[in-house]
Amino acid sequence: MLENSSRGVWAIVHEKRHIEKIDSKSVIRAVREMEKKERLDVKRADTEGAPGDDILEEARSWREELHHILTHEI
Repeated sequence: MLENSSRGVWAIVHEKRHIEKIDSKSVIRAVREMEKKERLDVKRADTEGAPGDDILEEARSWREELHHILTHEI
């Protein structure tokens, strides 16, 4: 339903604008799966010496905001 055209920019996909109700449990599940994947990626990057803490914190921030918007404001 969403597209990320650039870093920090999210928009509802034009074809999905008609949807009026969202299953919040599905959103939570999807966000948690993405976070889990990111944590694994960051762990791998950390073992290779690449910085990952800033990326993880930034990702967590926008995801929390997105989750709030999808579950409370739409």
